[in-house]
Amino acid sequence: MFRFFKPVWESFKEYITLLIILAISLVLLAGNESAGIRHFRTFLFGTFATVSSVTTGLFSDTGIKGEVQYLRNRNAELMLEVNKLRKYSLTRQEMNYLEKFQDSSSYSLLHAHIAFKSILNSQNTFTINRGSNDGVKPGLPVLTDAGLVGIISTVSSDFAIVNTLKSSELKLIVQEERTMYQGIMRWNGVQLLVTNLPKTADVRVGDRFITSASSSLMNAPCSVGKVKRLINPEQGNMYIVELEPSANLERINYAFVYLNYSTEKPFMHK
Repeated sequence: MFRFFKPVWESFKEYITLLIILAISLVLLAGNESAGIRHFRTFLFGTFATVSSVTTGLFSDTGIKGEVQYLRNRNAELMLEVNKLRKYSLTRQEMNYLEKFQDSSSYSLLHAHIAFKSILNSQNTFTINRGSNDGVKPGLPVLTDAGLVGIISTVSSDFAIVNTLKSSELKLIVQEERTMYQGIMRWNGVQLLVTNLPKTADVRVGDRFITSASSSLMNAPCSVGKVKRLINPEQGNMYIVELEPSANLERINYAFVYLNYSTEKPFMHK
């Protein structure tokens, strides 16, 4: 045992001696009740308490700041995770709706992913990951379970460009589902409008418009939008109606190409 403590003593004997002397001094100070020693003892312990309080506060503030920074970082990480999970949830929900729609449909529908969206005021187009290799060709409608998205305009072997409802290149003959009155739907760069609709039509906010059988682009009935407002109820002989598109073009990521839709125009006798 002595051999174990000998090297420790040789290395730290000055410090050990100082600690012993300080301990004896403190015992003597604590036991001495003279007036001078009491004043000195009060001053010594008061100073120690003040210094201890200040240093504790400094270290405590540093610790709190570190914890706050950690919590902020963690909140940011959790926010990113929540957004990622929300995106996965919405994507899964959208896929479920599309799968149910495909299962309940007798049409030949090709599932497609919207790889790119070009959003301009007058020309909103989508690029889908399906092309001529998949049987896609210009003129085929693109839709979701909610309604019409647009019409295929250009096709390559693996991709296709869709003129959406919010494209000035796309004009459709549509009809109000309840009254069967027809008008022309077009995008003016800001609003989706139906024009050439006679004032005799009893059109109301919330009425649904579908594609018309007389349309050369899409004559199968498909929802295009609901009446958002009547722009000129008191003027002119024709209504101008603003529609809210049935398909949410800003949010959709998947759609269907209506493969067995006939793009051949019927022969018209003169």
